[in-house]
Amino acid sequence: MGTTEKECVTIKLDKTAPNIEGIEDLIVDLNDNVDLTVDVDYDDALSGIDGTLIVTPTSVDTSTTGTKQVTYKVQDMAGNIREVVRNIIVDAEAPTIVFSLVDSSAINNNRANKDFYVRATITDNSGMGIQGGSSCTTNSSSECTPSATFTGTIKDFLISVEGTNRACIQVTDNNNKTSKVCSDAYNLDKTAPVAGTATFTGNLGSNSWYTSNVTVNKVNGSDALSGHSSTTSNISSITSNTTGTVRCTDTATGYSSVSESCSNASTGNWYTHPAFTFGDEELPGFWVGKFEVSGNASRVTIKPSTTNWRGESYSTFFNAIKNMTSFYGLSGDSHMIKNMEWGAVTYLKQSIYGSGNVDINTNNNTEGITGCGATSIGGITSSCNAYNSSYGMNASTTGNIYGVYDMSGGAWDAVMGVSVTSYGTIDVGSSGFSTSLDEKYYDKYAYDTSNDTHSRGKLGDATKETLADYYDYSGGWYGATVAFAESGDSWFIRGANYTDRMTGGVFCYDNWNGGGFTAMTTRAVLTP
Repeated sequence: MGTTEKECVTIKLDKTAPNIEGIEDLIVDLNDNVDLTVDVDYDDALSGIDGTLIVTPTSVDTSTTGTKQVTYKVQDMAGNIREVVRNIIVDAEAPTIVFSLVDSSAINNNRANKDFYVRATITDNSGMGIQGGSSCTTNSSSECTPSATFTGTIKDFLISVEGTNRACIQVTDNNNKTSKVCSDAYNLDKTAPVAGTATFTGNLGSNSWYTSNVTVNKVNGSDALSGHSSTTSNISSITSNTTGTVRCTDTATGYSSVSESCSNASTGNWYTHPAFTFGDEELPGFWVGKFEVSGNASRVTIKPSTTNWRGESYSTFFNAIKNMTSFYGLSGDSHMIKNMEWGAVTYLKQSIYGSGNVDINTNNNTEGITGCGATSIGGITSSCNAYNSSYGMNASTTGNIYGVYDMSGGAWDAVMGVSVTSYGTIDVGSSGFSTSLDEKYYDKYAYDTSNDTHSRGKLGDATKETLADYYDYSGGWYGATVAFAESGDSWFIRGANYTDRMTGGVFCYDNWNGGGFTAMTTRAVLTP
């Protein structure tokens, strides 16, 4: 019988690669620090791990957005290898959009009384730039759907329609993140309120005279857009006998410290502005040229964004403007603006129906372009902000497009206001006029050899009444320079040249001999 031998051999079999867990795609923020091994586990249930986990690369650059790939590799004792690619997604917030006012003083409690600009500023949070944007405005409190495309990171909106307004912006960055933001609701009310009235309580006698003390009762006005705020009255009662309306009589004959004599000129009495009397005719109103004159002696024009007509004598300006009536087929009387008419426009500017208790800004345009405005009072600008732009409208007497322009800056405006000689005749100087010029076309003032005898001003012409301190003739309202017409320089000029932006203004006046000079123009007036 044969002999049998037995031998046992152990065979180890591991066909399964090691296991790696916790390597799902990871989303991180821009510039985050990333630990690539946190929460990552690996093992091998059969042969065990040979070595350690290998991560390639060992760190991720998160300074830019996008998908970065990392490879995880591990080997078991049998030589099986597990290799997994993991996506590290570097993301960023969508663009930020912030709305603000270009001029913070343009609006109060979300209400404005003149056109203004709202600015949207866009911040790219991705570092990849803004792909594009769209915008819209709506004349309501609702949001609108942006549809008008634009580029860049700043978008300005002109708010010019009365009522409630909103602007909306939508932008997308190159990381394909989109933001949409709408502004607050802004309310624009450019229409003056319906003025309040008053009722009077007392014993009413004959011919509209009261025979007892009178109580003044305010009746509020109304405003359809922004609502009524307040109605005030300068008096609450009348307890003393009244003297009636103010009356002024011209006394400008020869040397004198005054040019007129006025009765009843006290607070509370009524005075029809003298500009509404033309010769012997009482006027219902008059038209003032919206801009300084342009064109030439053959054809005077009144246009915005046009070089004004400068350098002529008073008589040349006067005659050219007189011819406008026949040239354009107008009814009424076209004439060069009088000193008193200038005063009427400035007082309307100063009232609640104008820009109020602020000086209108001055332009600094070296070409003398009509209707220009600067970005601030006395501001310097290298280009013309047109009359119908937000900054341009600051140069209007009403602060909006409906006012009179070029009354501050532009050029000096020659006005028909002149002092008389010591003999009482008009001091024509170098104007080219004769002494027989019809008096309805000019305002005359008493003779004096000094330019600081401001007491010669007349009620309504905005000269002596608009001094910063009546007893110190060092300057007019808002720091305007003031020099009264005098012997030798007998004519008035108003408003100042653009180069005098800090001392000019609508209440500025100076004197001149009546001849032409390059920094002087004028404006036209039409009476019905």
